[in-house]
Amino acid sequence: MAVTLVLEDGTGLTTANSYVNATKADAIVCVNPTAYAAWTALTPAEMDTYLVWASNWLDDYIDWKGYKTVPASGMRWPRCGVYDRDSILIPEDVIPEQLKQAVAETAVWLIGNQAAASGGTSDNLPEGIKRVKADVVEIEFFDNAAADSKRGSNLLPDNISFLVRALGKPIVGRTRFVNAVR
Repeated sequence: MAVTLVLEDGTGLTTANSYVNATKADAIVCVNPTAYAAWTALTPAEMDTYLVWASNWLDDYIDWKGYKTVPASGMRWPRCGVYDRDSILIPEDVIPEQLKQAVAETAVWLIGNQAAASGGTSDNLPEGIKRVKADVVEIEFFDNAAADSKRGSNLLPDNISFLVRALGKPIVGRTRFVNAVR
């Protein structure tokens, strides 16, 4: 089934499913030759699919600042009370350029990402864990943190987290639990 991209224009469309269309994504991605090659290898229908997926991915993994201005809108933007990275208040009927850039870059990232292809799971273990054994539950931690090469989260790349940091906080990452000693 083909995806029909419905662009959020800042009015809070109930049917909106993307913050960026393929034309805008082309203009954003063209400055990165590697990303642009992967992007232009897609058909127009595939581009729309990836842009819808990327928009929803960001809505799922970013705790956006401010408040949604249209409760019934299909997306989590437009919002009020949000400032851009230059501390300028974003008008309530505007989808910020930083968000559009993040969507375009996320779409390209989703093309070949293992965690994305698996529906948000990864074979990377949480930070510090070397091995997990399921039968008679056993978790082995690295002796020192330097041995652990799994830093950050591969569910949202650092460059995209950086792009949206003024707009919201990534809610993905690594969580560690320890036993409470009384």
